[in-house]
Amino acid sequence: ALQRSTIEGLPQLLANFDVILEKLKKKPYNLLDHHKMNFESDYLVFNDSVKRLELEVKAFMDRCFTHIESTDRSLALLADFEVVMKRDSLKGELDNKYLLILDHFAMDLEMIRKTYEKFKVSPPFTRNVPPVAGSIAWVRQLLRKIEAPMMTFQSLPNIMAKMEAKRVVKSYNRVASVLMQFEVLWHQGWCDAISTARSGLQA
Repeated sequence: ALQRSTIEGLPQLLANFDVILEKLKKKPYNLLDHHKMNFESDYLVFNDSVKRLELEVKAFMDRCFTHIESTDRSLALLADFEVVMKRDSLKGELDNKYLLILDHFAMDLEMIRKTYEKFKVSPPFTRNVPPVAGSIAWVRQLLRKIEAPMMTFQSLPNIMAKMEAKRVVKSYNRVASVLMQFEVLWHQGWCDAISTARSGLQA
């Protein structure tokens, strides 16, 4: 799993594991000789070394998630860690990090809500863009920022079953509903304006 990983910084941990493995492989005795008990003690040392390596992997992952700047990037990084965290002793760490990112996502939702409330009357968009198209593009951009992370969380039933997740889902539903209603209102207003203009042209 370490060999398949593309996470920056993990090659050193892979090198550590290679050293641990090579020490075991270079033992000179015959593993099938039941008269010699050397392997039992060497195997205990090997397992102890692997456990220490697991602690290093946990510490490395903790450092990676000390500061979460982007929910999307953090989820992508954690997906890379899933390739590595296959051992039972490490899987619990994944859930902890998903909950940490979920908490950051809750802050993203609040930021999007505040942005919407601040600019809903006069949405910011690039020059020379018609008001209807510009307003719809603006609100769709806000919606995209929260849709992708939510889809990732929804694919994790063990996370979605947590009480924290249920609160975030309610918040997401409220914000997404408001954003979609905004788009519908602008689109309906445009359709009504077209209908009025067409009636005027026919008259």
